[in-house]
Amino acid sequence: MRNVIKVHRYLGLAALVFWVLQALSGILISFNWEMDDALLSRTTAPFDAQAIGARIEAMEDSGDDVSSIWTSGSGRERFDVYLDGPGGEREIRIDGAGNVLRVQSEDTMFANGSWIETLVTFHQTLLADDLGSWIVGISGALLFSNIVAGVVIARPWQVGWRRSLLPTRRGPGRTRAYSWHRAVGLWAAIPALLMIGAGVLLVFYDTVDAAVSPPPRTLPAHAVDAPIRTGFGEAVATALGQYDGATLTAVTLPTEDDKAYLVRMRRPGEGRKIYGMTTVIVDATNGAVLGQFDALNDGAARSFVDGLFPMHTGELGGLFGRIAAMMVGVWLLAMIWLGVWQWRARTRR
Repeated sequence: MRNVIKVHRYLGLAALVFWVLQALSGILISFNWEMDDALLSRTTAPFDAQAIGARIEAMEDSGDDVSSIWTSGSGRERFDVYLDGPGGEREIRIDGAGNVLRVQSEDTMFANGSWIETLVTFHQTLLADDLGSWIVGISGALLFSNIVAGVVIARPWQVGWRRSLLPTRRGPGRTRAYSWHRAVGLWAAIPALLMIGAGVLLVFYDTVDAAVSPPPRTLPAHAVDAPIRTGFGEAVATALGQYDGATLTAVTLPTEDDKAYLVRMRRPGEGRKIYGMTTVIVDATNGAVLGQFDALNDGAARSFVDGLFPMHTGELGGLFGRIAAMMVGVWLLAMIWLGVWQWRARTRR
């Protein structure tokens, strides 16, 4: 047990700054979708697939190559169109009627609301691409193990749950510091382990996906010698028609090498509240459905993998879950502060 205590203490001190930055950035992006959309006009427009399709056609007629379109995540029927062309790589936010609300360059880090996405990227990769992602993943695994070690050190099943969960206000500073650190740690250890564990698995998502789940919801490239005749609006209408109550979350547009629309939607009851995982693949040459993947009936393995993101963000529990996820970040900051207090009280004895 003494070795476990030493590892717990010195690992916490060594990773203190990094974990503080991760906790702070996680707290700040807990409602990043809503924050981002709040910076724009408050006007709204009902979802109109044909109007959005016309906007996409206009973009392509001007020389841009539109690759995909994603919901803004704010629940206000707004979408981000990703394209590349004479103006470089850009992200254009439109409303449900295809009206342009904002244009952002992909290399802009702070201006025009880009700071929110930059903060998200920092939380995920430290702005260092794959290397940063690995660092975040390893750090998360160490944090996970340190929380487990803290629970083992606390041993509430031996010393008594009441004594463990209620901090004392009596005794010397060292005793009070330990009591508070133990109690606060036990209050949120389980949700923290679930959220952090999901975050670590997300870093290594491709490996987890290949090892745990059935084949992903894609098909071989639909490379046929036929012109693209099906428009965006028709493809989306066909896809949404497969499932009652479904709402559009993303569309990957066809290319000359893969003449199919990959339409992603969210159905009521899905754990992933923002993006959804139900997918329909529509032939861009004739409008036929090539394949579909129902997120509500995909099996336990697929549901586990699909549930990692909403578990980490808290959206699995709706608004309450997202608030709880934000509070786990606050809890981590409190634990770091209490840990430093305990260490300082110990070194002053």
